[in-house]
Amino acid sequence: MLGVSDAVRAGAETVVQQLRDLGVSRLILLTGDAQETAQVVADTLGITEVHAHALPEATLQLIRDLQAEGHTVAMLGDGTNDAPALALTDVGITMGEHSSHVALETADIALAGNDLRQVAAVVELSRHTLRVVRQNYGLAIGVNLLGLVAGAGGSMNPVLPALLHNTSSIAVVGNSARLVNHTPHLPRVGDDVLRRAPLEERRVAHGDPAGRADDEPEP
Repeated sequence: MLGVSDAVRAGAETVVQQLRDLGVSRLILLTGDAQETAQVVADTLGITEVHAHALPEATLQLIRDLQAEGHTVAMLGDGTNDAPALALTDVGITMGEHSSHVALETADIALAGNDLRQVAAVVELSRHTLRVVRQNYGLAIGVNLLGLVAGAGGSMNPVLPALLHNTSSIAVVGNSARLVNHTPHLPRVGDDVLRRAPLEERRVAHGDPAGRADDEPEP
């Protein structure tokens, strides 16, 4: 007997858990494969929502439905058939190493390499970037407003407001430059997290020819 199965990419379980810890509450496995294959992969990753036999048209409709419900939709895909969906989502992400040319051109973010853990890093980095943007808005508006009030009150000469404005611009650039050395701080996934693998995989891992996992009782 010869058995064939799809292998889950290394690090996928960690990424799913990290995304949940970052507050991504709804994770969907969307695939054109058969339901049985999709369900095995979903069980391995702990994903409860699965859409199998999904043609490109069905994928686009699902994205439209999610957006209509008020969700901000991000999609990770690397195939040619994923390109229309990557263009429709709010954020399209593709893996640069094995992605098709069309997917690379369509996606908003192309990750270098083949490490899925970068997906969670992108979410954390994006949120940190937005925090810096809000800080920059507050800094620029605050300094200019202070200069406007002081200038209207006659306590500043024309040269000082110009210097103050340029100083605020330099401060904004300097604050943004902190992003260059930012390292994403991702939630740690403990080593004791149980990997919910399919039964066949557990049989092989435990070397049980009878097909019993270690935690299953003797008959």
